Amino acid sequence: YEEYFHPTSWTTREALEALGDHFDSNNDSEYSKPDDVPPLLLKVSYHRPHSPYDPPGRIFDQYLQGGNKSNLPQLERFVNDSSWDIHYKHHKMKQNTWAGDPGTQAARHTRAGYLASVQFVDENIGKLFQDLKNRGLWDDFLIIWASDHGDQNGDHYLWRKGYPWEANAHIRMSIKVAHSPQQLAKRSDAVVELRDIAPTIYEFVDVLHNVQAKDPMMDGKSLLPILNGSQPMVRQWIDLEHAIVYDKSIHWNALVGYLQQVPNGTGCNYWKN
Repeated sequence: YEEYFHPTSWTTREALEALGDHFDSNNDSEYSKPDDVPPLLLKVSYHRPHSPYDPPGRIFDQYLQGGNKSNLPQLERFVNDSSWDIHYKHHKMKQNTWAGDPGTQAARHTRAGYLASVQFVDENIGKLFQDLKNRGLWDDFLIIWASDHGDQNGDHYLWRKGYPWEANAHIRMSIKVAHSPQQLAKRSDAVVELRDIAPTIYEFVDVLHNVQAKDPMMDGKSLLPILNGSQPMVRQWIDLEHAIVYDKSIHWNALVGYLQQVPNGTGCNYWKN
């Protein structure tokens, strides 16, 4: 179907409309920025690259036809002959499968569809960023880009979410701090989680103490100390638990974090079956 009707395109149009409604309705001209415009909290939630993998054909073909070129991600799965991989390799494939071997060609098509879906989201995020820049608002916005989980995409003969592997659980979180035009991009290996987003926003707008006073049991930690360089991390580890999904065998606990006695703060993962 046409890109216009794709859920990713729809989400972007709705977000752009929300920006227009908020700022244009408070301004005499489209790209002006008076000081009296009220603040805005905008959550933009893209369903893709969650399945179904249905990106525009122009991007899908690019990955499928050029997946082995050096400038495009590889489409081959990461599998080996370990007992773990072999166990899931022979899982019976079905429509909503979570494990098994559909064959090399089907696996390549799936991975191409996933990667193309990611790129389509990237393109649409770019439209939102450009709109903020056109309005002269780019430096005024705190932007947090996060995801709830990754996708196994056939690695170890596993599909979708729910496994204690890097592709599923080790997901990046990107943050652009507002009012920091000279901010240099930096990378942190600190252990963070989605529950840290709310307190980070609360502290940025200087209401964190008020919120904590009303809800002292609030989960999550502000990440501003990491962003401003005052602390290298806000926690040493996270205790994870995954409830049953797809199958009763997918139920695990994990401890992910850092040990002080490990040289240079090397990350250590401890999986408990």
